[in-house]
Amino acid sequence: MRLSQTFSIGALCALSLWGGATDASCASLGYGRQVILNRGLQIQSLAFITSTPAPPTNYSVWASANFTTFNSWNDANSEKTLGWTMPWSRWIKTDGSNPLTNNEKTQHPNDLVSLQYGDELNQHGTGTIDAATLSTMATNYATWHTQFGSNFLAYSNFGANNASKSMTAAGLASYMRATNPDMLMFDAYPRQYVTLSTWYAEMQKYRIAGLAGIDGTGQQPIPYAQYLDLYRTSYTASLPDESFVRLQEFASWAFGYTFVTAFVYNKPNNPTVYPALFASDGDNQPTVIFNEVAEANRQSLNLGPALIRLTSTDLRMIPGTGHSLPTGISAWAQGAGNNSYITSITPITTPGGNNSTSYGDVLIGYLEPLLTNNSAYPFADGTHFMIVNGASTGTAAGQSQWYHITFDFGTSGFDSLQLLSRDTGQIELIPLTHLTGSQYFLDWNLEGGTGDLFRFWNAHASPTAFYPPYLDTSGNLVVSGTNVTGTAGDTYSVLSSTNLDAPLTTWTTNTTGLFGAGGHFTNTIAPGASDTRRFFILKTP
Repeated sequence: MRLSQTFSIGALCALSLWGGATDASCASLGYGRQVILNRGLQIQSLAFITSTPAPPTNYSVWASANFTTFNSWNDANSEKTLGWTMPWSRWIKTDGSNPLTNNEKTQHPNDLVSLQYGDELNQHGTGTIDAATLSTMATNYATWHTQFGSNFLAYSNFGANNASKSMTAAGLASYMRATNPDMLMFDAYPRQYVTLSTWYAEMQKYRIAGLAGIDGTGQQPIPYAQYLDLYRTSYTASLPDESFVRLQEFASWAFGYTFVTAFVYNKPNNPTVYPALFASDGDNQPTVIFNEVAEANRQSLNLGPALIRLTSTDLRMIPGTGHSLPTGISAWAQGAGNNSYITSITPITTPGGNNSTSYGDVLIGYLEPLLTNNSAYPFADGTHFMIVNGASTGTAAGQSQWYHITFDFGTSGFDSLQLLSRDTGQIELIPLTHLTGSQYFLDWNLEGGTGDLFRFWNAHASPTAFYPPYLDTSGNLVVSGTNVTGTAGDTYSVLSSTNLDAPLTTWTTNTTGLFGAGGHFTNTIAPGASDTRRFFILKTP
């Protein structure tokens, strides 16, 4: 017999039981993060329809790249002109000359994901935004939501591709307080303008600002985003390497980003900007990079259901051979992520082999649940870490690296890991090799630019868990949970008692049933008229 944790109906103050709450936490969820939860992980493509030598014409080509959203530049009504139906976003000019058209407001308005106000408005060299522009931005964000509803993101993008453009931390804080944006976003383009180290420093700056939120307290973090460097300066210029394509995405996820946009999808009317995805104007000649981007997008989207339900708590780095730490990023050491479970991370030549004498950067991101109720996606519960092979050149396979990772779980009870497979989107148990006591190790391989998302796990723990309960509209208690393994058909019982210390043999069996699809169960229980407190426990044979 196995028993899960108990809960009490007399201690539900943190469950937001009333009136259309979307989250089970007493702490309110930031508006932008709620939109990301609704819309999913965003991997958008910036396309050009009228301001281009040749617009894209083939929806199936675009869809095969596994982008989530069609983001058009300043071209009004572009996605409706194409006649495509998909999630869409758009830039709005600062002079207001390209507002949403009547067609955009009436044809699939619920598919609107984001609106960007202008671009790189921080170019005057102070690292801040002037008061007049801040006022105009605030007015536009508020007006858009009044006009077009609430389920989209209103934001602007800031240039970070040279020192004179880069926003300061104080400038970002001032911008958020003055304009109340739904999201932060920047571009740096590490193939074209800045070093990887500078790019990482900017990523960290926006990560810290987004996590602090509009009021700076960290109680309501907002999403943070960036443009991906997927362009070149001519059709004869070199293409990005596969490892770089992957690194831009997987590094973003390790930092806690939930929104990226590929710059660019197709050729704009700009003599210095050419797409990496196509070998000519339009969308008739995909390059080899097209398939590599499609694969990076596919793998990332398999991690998406977890990433949108997690929030970053720490980001560390092991600098590669000959590299230095970027500004604002600390070296990895035991104790990072507010736990000491990982005791060492060492690049090695082969499983059980010698230490590598030359290796790329290693990124280690730590993430915790954004919500208290993860019944829709239980993998989001617990403590997670993501490790990324920071190689930025060569093929993904050619830059693969082994890592020897040691653990000491102390009294936590952990003895293994769970992996969210980026290939299948399924949860996999990763056994660890036992050393002694609570110490274990894992030898793990990552392709160049690629990362894997894990959570600490106890493979021998009771495989049952309650989700936070709630009261339905009739005042009944809804009790639900999972057997964690995802196995359907096994028997369970829900027991209850008004006395937590009463012998288990005296607890009342409220209901007995079978785990359903995915290992989930749900029961509705009418509270007793005289109950002031009742405890529940889940039992499996």
